[in-house]
Amino acid sequence: GYHKNLDPGFLSAGSFLERGLRRSGASASFLLSDASRLMVSHDREDRTGEVEAAAALDEVVTTTAQWNFVRSRWGLNVEYYANEAKEASGSTVAESQLAAAEAVARLREDLTGRVQYQQTLSGDENDQLTVGAEYQAHRYLALEARGTTGSIGSSAQGGAILTTGDTRVYLSERLVRDDGGHGAATVVGAESSLGPATKVYTEYQRESASAGDRNVSLIGLSRQVIPAEDVTLIVTGEHSKVDSDQADQVDRRRSSITGQLSYDGGAGLAAMTRNELRLEEGASRRRQVLSSNHLDVKLSADYTVLGKYRFSRTVDRDTDMEEARLEEASVGLAYRPVRWNRINGLTRYTYLRDRRPTLVVGDEPIRRKVNVFSLDAIVDVHRRIEWVTKGAARIRAERNGGRPWLTTRTYLTIQRLNGNVWGPVDFGLEYRILMERKADDREQGWLTDLMWNLHEHFRVGGGFNFTDFSDNEFTMNDYSVRGWFLRAQGRY
Repeated sequence: GYHKNLDPGFLSAGSFLERGLRRSGASASFLLSDASRLMVSHDREDRTGEVEAAAALDEVVTTTAQWNFVRSRWGLNVEYYANEAKEASGSTVAESQLAAAEAVARLREDLTGRVQYQQTLSGDENDQLTVGAEYQAHRYLALEARGTTGSIGSSAQGGAILTTGDTRVYLSERLVRDDGGHGAATVVGAESSLGPATKVYTEYQRESASAGDRNVSLIGLSRQVIPAEDVTLIVTGEHSKVDSDQADQVDRRRSSITGQLSYDGGAGLAAMTRNELRLEEGASRRRQVLSSNHLDVKLSADYTVLGKYRFSRTVDRDTDMEEARLEEASVGLAYRPVRWNRINGLTRYTYLRDRRPTLVVGDEPIRRKVNVFSLDAIVDVHRRIEWVTKGAARIRAERNGGRPWLTTRTYLTIQRLNGNVWGPVDFGLEYRILMERKADDREQGWLTDLMWNLHEHFRVGGGFNFTDFSDNEFTMNDYSVRGWFLRAQGRY
């Protein structure tokens, strides 16, 4: 089971189109026998925020049930699918129920055939019949073909894959005809090793449709070099191009080159740096530079210095204006005694500066500077009782456009006791205090959870947070984390 809620104003990488969505659902899988399995799922999606205006839907409910039966040379799959979409008023705007079946048979050692049929039970008619086959014509050559005909159109697809040693070449052709017109797509690609440490790959795709033609091409090269003992260098270059005659598409170009250098001498020093340059051309021309660097220095058997530096910058190449920038530097000291492991500690300082891109033309950029100091310690009070303490201080300065800088100081303290209840089961009780000096504000409360040690280095658990703020010193609290939670922890 799961539940996911994104407030209308929440925005992060990968969630732009999910703002204002609330999803929940459950699924189950039943092994009926050694040869058969039943899987069911039910999902519900509420669109309550910014997405609603574009989607014009308030609720979408989906239910599926699938039964699989597999033997050594043949198999059978049967599935039921139901979908219902409603407007904010509660009226149903779209509803469909489908039933489908698939039979798969290995006709010979080198030939596999399959037949699929889909029947519309309710809603818009979408019946389909598909027949396909995969044939291993030679130890190096595999062929596949598939044809579909149905109430909304028909399609045919054929392809071949040639594999010789470290080289793979593939070709596929797809033809489609439906209510939107007709189209064809051809894909040709290859990848090969140029020696034991070099790989080159390329792909070309041509699409022809009633709305216009579209060509996509990609070529890349990756090489690994070991210039010295314990040193590894990986260099990757890639170029892609999209040419389109379609009205809603623009031509795009992207070139990138990446270099990663790592060192692990096994003598207390490990370092890695990865740097990338991207050049983009399309609706606008952009240049993006990214760098990620890590350093571990073992001062002794008990002390380790940890360092990290990340940087990225995106610039409009036509106006030379900076669109986005991120800079993060962190240094920490870890204390993990080998002979007397009852006390472990980590202290860290992090500096973070970013300029976030504007989503709407004319908006003023938001700039932020953050300094965070933190100290974490774990003490084994007893073989069944563990005390965890944490203290953190954050100084944040934020500026919107040309307005003056606004500075806030926030302090977080956490005291926690973990006790072994029985065997692999642990119980945790935690008390948190969050203080904001500028607002003279103070939040505090309890958290409790139950944990299960699945492995020596991994445990999972769940509990209830009676406070409304997070224990992450880097998060910009919106005081909305009160409630049930799940937790997974890795320990080493």
